[in-house]
Amino acid sequence: MANDFVIEDSVPLPASWNNGRPEKYPWRSLEMGQSFLVPYDTDKTKAEMAKKISNRAFDAQKRLGGRKFSVRSTDEGVRVWRVM
Repeated sequence: MANDFVIEDSVPLPASWNNGRPEKYPWRSLEMGQSFLVPYDTDKTKAEMAKKISNRAFDAQKRLGGRKFSVRSTDEGVRVWRVM
């Protein structure tokens, strides 16, 4: 019955894209000019790691709309910058 439901205002809609899992990478927290490093995985080559992180950055750009990320391989790992 309609009388069994309470109508509420100002209840934020949780993000559904991650199915309740915590984000692995800090896409949402990254401000313009900031970066984070993903250390190389011993199970993957440097090229595989760079491709994986680059794909994740592209997915985050689509999901978060208006944010852009740049990915580069370094000696320590793959670094991601927020550039827009």
